[in-house]
Amino acid sequence: MTPQQLIEIIEQHEAYLNSDSDGRRADLSLANVEGLTFHGATLRLAKVAGANMAGCDLSDADFSRADAFGACFVRANLTNTNLSNADLRGADLRDARMKGTNLRHADLRPGTLLDRNGSDIREVHAKLLRLDMNKADLAEIELVGVQLTGAVMIDADCEGAMMSGCDLSAVELKRANLKDAELRGCNLRRANLEFANLKGADLENADLRNANLREADLTGANLTGTNLEGADISGPTSVLDRDEFWENVQDSLMQHQTWIASSGAQGKRCELENANLKRIDLSKQNLDGANLKGADLSGTNLSGAHFDMADLSRANLQDCNLSHASLRGANLLDANLSRANLTGASFAPAPLLTRENKSTGRTWAANLTGANLRKAIAHKVEMIGANLTDADFRQADLRDADLGNSITLGMLIADADIRGAKIPEIPEEE
Repeated sequence: MTPQQLIEIIEQHEAYLNSDSDGRRADLSLANVEGLTFHGATLRLAKVAGANMAGCDLSDADFSRADAFGACFVRANLTNTNLSNADLRGADLRDARMKGTNLRHADLRPGTLLDRNGSDIREVHAKLLRLDMNKADLAEIELVGVQLTGAVMIDADCEGAMMSGCDLSAVELKRANLKDAELRGCNLRRANLEFANLKGADLENADLRNANLREADLTGANLTGTNLEGADISGPTSVLDRDEFWENVQDSLMQHQTWIASSGAQGKRCELENANLKRIDLSKQNLDGANLKGADLSGTNLSGAHFDMADLSRANLQDCNLSHASLRGANLLDANLSRANLTGASFAPAPLLTRENKSTGRTWAANLTGANLRKAIAHKVEMIGANLTDADFRQADLRDADLGNSITLGMLIADADIRGAKIPEIPEEE
């Protein structure tokens, strides 16, 4: 199709919209108009089903209520395009520029295609990968089950949108309006939802692991079954109910208790890697063998808790209370324990057991290699046989501590209070 032919079709369609007798509804179904310009065109109610519009300039155009079923918009410029109420089932919008696009009430549900004989039926899904949708209007849109991985949707208006089952992993949704949006079962892993409005949103069974929810507003949101492991929910205006978050953690803990009691046959290991657990009360909890690698436990109450054989490597335990806690055989490689209260805590070797809980006669030493224990209160702490290579105890309170038989190569202890402590000789490095 030539540009002149396209201009004529657009002009005839505008006449059609004005009820002019010479007007004619635009029908570009299955047409190849790749790379042509539709900038500012009024094509409301136009038929473009199955059309190849890849690379087209559709900016500022009006395609509201258009039939674009199965159309190809790959790399098209849809900036400020009006696609409200359009039928976009099965449309291919990969790499399209959609800043300010109006998709209000647009239909992006899966569609069904038939071959010419009507015998072969197949379902097609809209393709929306790597989209630039900053400030797009997606209010009350139907995007059920659509893949939006990696899309940029900063300041997008998705109020009331129906997006259940969508793949929104790694999507940029900073300051997005998701008020009352239906996000049940969505994959939002690693999504950036900083400052997002999620008031009243339905996030039941959504996966928000490692998502950024700093200062997001989750007032009245449904978080039943939501996975928030590793999610950042910090910030003064974040209103995520800690009780609701705690319910998720508690569920993980309950599964973990079953896992421990059954020697791994039932339940599930507690997986809270990179979790934000700041200032949560986990006192006297049994987290033996749990995965808390990289978790933020700063300021958390862990007094009397059990972490035998747990993985706390690179965890942030700054200012936490670990008094009288059991960390036998725990992995605290490069963990931050600065200013932590370790009074009476045990980092002794853990006995290795069989699945039948019978002793093997062997033990597993705690590993504090490279751990930061500066200014820690470690009065009467037990670290017998622990690996303390390159551990930093400077200015720590080690009164009456027992570090017997521990590995102390490279350990720093300057200005520490070691009165009554049992500390092996620190070998000089060659």
